[in-house]
Amino acid sequence: MRRFWIISTVFVLVAATAVFGILRNYLEKINQDSVSKINQVHMKESSSEIQHHFDTIINLRISQAQSLLSEAQNEDNYDTIMYNLSVGADAFGFTFIGMYQEDGNLLTIYQDKDETINIINEQPFRTSIKNDIDKVALGETQSGDLLFLQGVPADFSIGENNGIALVTGGPMDFLNEELSLQDNGDGCLSHIIRNDGSFIIKNDDNATENNYLDRVSKLAEASGMDSDKTLSDIKQKMADREKFSLYFSDGTLNHHCFYSPLTNSEWYLVTLMPEGATDSIIQSNSDLRLKAVMISGSIILCILLGSFILYYLSEKHQRSIVEKAKADAEAAKAEADHANKAKSEFLSNMSHDIRTPINAILGLATLAQSRTDNENDMKNYLEKIILSGKHLLGLINDILDMSKIENGKLTLNITPTSLRETVNTAAEIIKPQANAKNQLFDLFIHDITEDMVFCDNVRLNQVLLNLLSNAVKFTKKNGTVRLTVWQETPEENSEYTRTHVIVQDNGIGMSEEFQKIIFDSFSRENKENIMRTEGTGLGMAITKNIIDAFGGTITVKSHIDQGSEFHITLDLKPCVPKREEHNLPDENNTLKEEKHGLQGKHILVAEDNELNWEIAYELLTDFGLKLYHAENGKRCLEMFEESELNYYSAILMDVRMPVMDGYETTRAIRSLLRPDADLPIIAMTADVFSEDIKRCLDSGMNDHIAKPIDIQQVMATLENTIIKKQ
Repeated sequence: MRRFWIISTVFVLVAATAVFGILRNYLEKINQDSVSKINQVHMKESSSEIQHHFDTIINLRISQAQSLLSEAQNEDNYDTIMYNLSVGADAFGFTFIGMYQEDGNLLTIYQDKDETINIINEQPFRTSIKNDIDKVALGETQSGDLLFLQGVPADFSIGENNGIALVTGGPMDFLNEELSLQDNGDGCLSHIIRNDGSFIIKNDDNATENNYLDRVSKLAEASGMDSDKTLSDIKQKMADREKFSLYFSDGTLNHHCFYSPLTNSEWYLVTLMPEGATDSIIQSNSDLRLKAVMISGSIILCILLGSFILYYLSEKHQRSIVEKAKADAEAAKAEADHANKAKSEFLSNMSHDIRTPINAILGLATLAQSRTDNENDMKNYLEKIILSGKHLLGLINDILDMSKIENGKLTLNITPTSLRETVNTAAEIIKPQANAKNQLFDLFIHDITEDMVFCDNVRLNQVLLNLLSNAVKFTKKNGTVRLTVWQETPEENSEYTRTHVIVQDNGIGMSEEFQKIIFDSFSRENKENIMRTEGTGLGMAITKNIIDAFGGTITVKSHIDQGSEFHITLDLKPCVPKREEHNLPDENNTLKEEKHGLQGKHILVAEDNELNWEIAYELLTDFGLKLYHAENGKRCLEMFEESELNYYSAILMDVRMPVMDGYETTRAIRSLLRPDADLPIIAMTADVFSEDIKRCLDSGMNDHIAKPIDIQQVMATLENTIIKKQ
């Protein structure tokens, strides 16, 4: 054991020594890299700030000069012009205003001292003015004072003198102070130079050179660089107006230099930082080295305790596996309990969504029974009963589709739909409920540009009834429920019409907490007056899923005891023809007028239910069709075989029949060796799932109609299939 500890100790010491050595070298490299990177970043930021400040000053000065120029151009009186320019010069801090003439002469208009001004390096200034470009330049008085000049090109006259630019100027010290180019204590200072290296502003009194490029040449030689190549590269980059940086080291002091061009001039900003200015950074790196030592000690400690930790972690891992298995089992049990509870609540509270249309059907049927002597009322009640029955059918389909909704497999049946008709349908179903509570129910439909749209009308109707029935249910007697529908054209997609549906009430409202979970399944607010209200808590979850399937949005705003507002936004594609009337059409009358071009056609109906046959017979014979009844699939096959060629135009085929079902019958007819064996066969069945429809088509049928039948759909399907066959 002793030998083991000795070997272990030696190993730890060797490992620690190696770690410290590697760490020391690594920290030294970090220090060097940090110094270089921080200098670069600091200089770039400082240079960028100065450059931005320079641009601001130039723009301000040129703007002030343009203001003076405008006054000179808009005034004809010589004395007034001179007075205005004098006042403007004092206000803006100009010590010189001049007129730059076509021949290059600079005529003094205003000056605080009576001295001649010469533009240094005039050729670039003259070229820019000729090209109608604002320009800054350096001016020099007879006494040697330097001025910061700004030239604004414009043709103007003062008295008998004509100029091509107004030139304004002020002391050069103003620019140096404004730009803060001197050393502010951080070791960083800046110069402004021309392309030839001559100084515009010089801030290093220790330097003896009068040309910056001469200084660079000496620094390059001291750094062991090729001075000629360095100068050539600098001149080329300055000619190309590039930003660039250089690093010089003369053995005692290292310099970082950053170069950036200044706008409206041939000048360059040179920012310098001696590396000694980064002592604080080095100190920071020393602190980092100390932290690294601490980390190294921690590593050694970790090596010594490694065996124990590994053992501890292994044991802990085994414990965690057992605990996780236990937690998973408890979670599975809780999930199963929750699922069972949800199913129980669903089955016990399903009346919330089903009772609304049933209530309308029973109420309207009672009214119809009591008013048999009034044909118009009877017709109105029967139409509304049909609408409520359709909605009830849609609800039953929704209940069957609930698993699809939860699995994200909800599908829409997009068909041409009258928006007004769908809205009015929902309104007519909900009105009796509102009247029963003496509530005011308002319906506002306005700005409907496209009544006929592609939409799933059953799903949309379901959404409306979910929202409206909740509004009526959670609004007290004598309250108000409002349904508003309007349209606009969305900017991002003009092919669609944006439809807004707003349901408002002044009922009991909802808390902010409940508004966050209102669209979750089985969610109901835990309040006494709500818990007494029937419902499953599925309505809003179904509504949200339907709106999502439409690609729309639904938002809610609500306050306790003030009411609620639900706002639905849907982008629906218009279709033709448009429907402009608010009143619901009489479908049967419309069909009777059109006749669908099927008068006198012989239709064989395979239907084992006598009541269903009677309904089909009464509805279809009104449109001039001749119907023949086969009570099962076998009889249907026999009647077709015994018929003359092309006697039947189509067959309406039930699926579930005794003796021979619809699938077998269809396959048998298609296999007959007679020319009309390919006549249209249309399924007319209560099997409405997608797999049922596919099975019908696979057996040889041409189309599918769901029970209870919609006469308009039946006639349209017959016409389409028969005409297509012909």
